[in-house]
Amino acid sequence: MNAKKSKKVLLLASLSTLAVSTAAVMAISFSNESSKVRGLGEVVNGSITWSTSSTKSGSGRELSWKSSTASGTEMYLYSYGQYNPFNYEIFDSKKNDAGDYGVYVKSAAGKDGAMFQFQSITSVTIVSCNSQADASYAIYTDSTASGSPVASQTLEYRMSSAEETHTFTSEVAGARYLAIKPTSASYYFGIKSITVTYSCEPGGASEYNISKSEDVGYAISASKSSAAAGENVSFSVDVATGYTLNSVSVKQGSDDVLVFGPSAGVYSFVMPAGDVEISANLSGLHHIAFGYGYKTQYSLGDTFEKPVVYAYYYGSESGETVTDSAVATGYDMNTAGEQTVAVSYTDLAGATVSKQYTIKVIDPSAGYSVSYEAWNGSTAEPLVLSEYLLEGCVLPEKCVGGETLTLVTSNVKAGYVVGWVQTTEYADFDTSDMVTWTYTMPEYDITVMLLIFAE
Repeated sequence: MNAKKSKKVLLLASLSTLAVSTAAVMAISFSNESSKVRGLGEVVNGSITWSTSSTKSGSGRELSWKSSTASGTEMYLYSYGQYNPFNYEIFDSKKNDAGDYGVYVKSAAGKDGAMFQFQSITSVTIVSCNSQADASYAIYTDSTASGSPVASQTLEYRMSSAEETHTFTSEVAGARYLAIKPTSASYYFGIKSITVTYSCEPGGASEYNISKSEDVGYAISASKSSAAAGENVSFSVDVATGYTLNSVSVKQGSDDVLVFGPSAGVYSFVMPAGDVEISANLSGLHHIAFGYGYKTQYSLGDTFEKPVVYAYYYGSESGETVTDSAVATGYDMNTAGEQTVAVSYTDLAGATVSKQYTIKVIDPSAGYSVSYEAWNGSTAEPLVLSEYLLEGCVLPEKCVGGETLTLVTSNVKAGYVVGWVQTTEYADFDTSDMVTWTYTMPEYDITVMLLIFAE
């Protein structure tokens, strides 16, 4: 048999598919069947139904309708999807399409609105209609309060093309958030109505979260980590040396919340009915970056080479070169092993930023490491190398720089041959005798790729 194989090229590709929906506008209206019972300090129970009708509203795919709980707290049914132009059902499909398809109960209208926080959901009833056979949807009963929920519990249900009513009681009991999303990319489902039965304190959710978006050069101190709607919240911004505070911001989703102050360095705002995030805008040094191709592997006694360092400021898209002024610490060229190098730069205003990276110092007398990968030479698929080697076969794991690395390629199991071998430099080495492969070891670690063929 002529074991020499023709040379092949390995091409590894990553593919992603983006489907684009051309669906028309979705139309939904709702009827508010909320109880009007109230009581100071007592739990108020209520039920809200959103149902389809023959009246279209909104534009595009994003639609929101405002209602209120039994205690008067506003909530929205937000939907991003499609609609049936004949019957106007809520029509969601294809979770892999652009956008986040689904139906959400929110505290504020729109895609960026926070999820509505019930004190406790009692039951959820979904009436489906005109769904595609084998369509499926998931009820997200617990999630973060952000606009796109991440469920800690997902209840998945399938439906036929006929109208179905699903009521979930024990499954959703006590849940605080609700979202309904498709789980299949190939089938659509229609919804005729959604009813949420709940209990909540007067005023709706007892408290909403207050988060801080902190960045280089400042820290935010807030008087509360959560607050009820209508409460006064104060905060301050501690700015580091070398930075200038330009402005502060409080946002509920994409909406600005009015901020008062500062008074003696303290800002305040009135908590809305939804989660908020506090942030600040600064001037000054933001971060440093390294130029391409900096050295990360050395031999004992080598001279350390500092990367090219660029400094970037708030609001700037390009950096200035500060290599000579930057300071590198943490390396020792007389000690073998991995080391963490810290590079820092202090600008003229006194602001300092740092960046770390790892280097490896190798003792040449101990040799550089050799690792191995196995690939199917015909289909460019990765293989488990140990499954193709003879029992007891040992591949060299170290080789001194400048010396010859020898690999006996006949150590593969019967029925297979090594057609040719590569290193990670993609320099090819013909092995027509199918027995040995030799390579002059460089002064750095390498990976050898074994291309294995079935005889």
